[in-house]
Parts: sequence; C-alpha cells; structure tokens
Amino acid sequence: MKIIGQTGNRNDRDAVGECDDCGKEVRLYREGLVNTCECGANYNLFGQRLKDNPDYWSDTQPAEL
Repeated sequence: MKIIGQTGNRNDRDAVGECDDCGKEVRLYREGLVNTCECGANYNLFGQRLKDNPDYWSDTQPAEL
C-alpha cells in the first residue's frame, strides 16, 4: 500500500492509503485493528496488508479461537 495522505484535524489524524488490489483510497484508522477496502483487502493502521480472514467482521459468529 502506498500512503497518499492524512485526514482529520491536527491532533487526530488518520493516514489514507491506496489499495494494492483496486487502487481505491482506504482510511487507516488508528483506533481499529483492521481497515478494509471496498474490494475486501485488509490493512492495519500502518498500511501493511493483513491476511484475509472472514472472522474479522463476522456479525453472526464469534471469531474462532
């Protein structure tokens, strides 16, 4: 992922990156563990690609341990 900017106010800025798969902008929230692009690619707050895992955002099932 290429970091292309920042959003937010002076004291609370999140980075914005360009998705490796589709090229769309992804806001990299500092407070979340996973930032997901519209295409489904997952990134951490530093823009590093994460292994695709359907358990990250499951609304019906808890993550398996």
